[in-house]
Amino acid sequence: MFYELIFRTVVIYFFILINRKLRLFVYGKPQIIIKNGKILLKEMKKARYNLDDLITQLREKGIFDIKDVETGILEYSGKLSVFTKTSKARCYY
Repeated sequence: MFYELIFRTVVIYFFILINRKLRLFVYGKPQIIIKNGKILLKEMKKARYNLDDLITQLREKGIFDIKDVETGILEYSGKLSVFTKTSKARCYY
């Protein structure tokens, strides 16, 4: 019984790994929640992400003014990726 459960889990994770559509269904996709210094409240609501968590993660990254952010992306892991207006990095999707 225990080995069967482990086997099923491994098989499911293998299919998630090789199938992009299944991976997007299970984990979701990254969501843009800040665009051009403005918070997209609809996207935050869809992601069930609150303003307190956003402000906390921005402070941890050393950003104290939302207007300094060009793009903020909430990854499926729950971490926030931030591209400031002064950074040269580009994000391609």
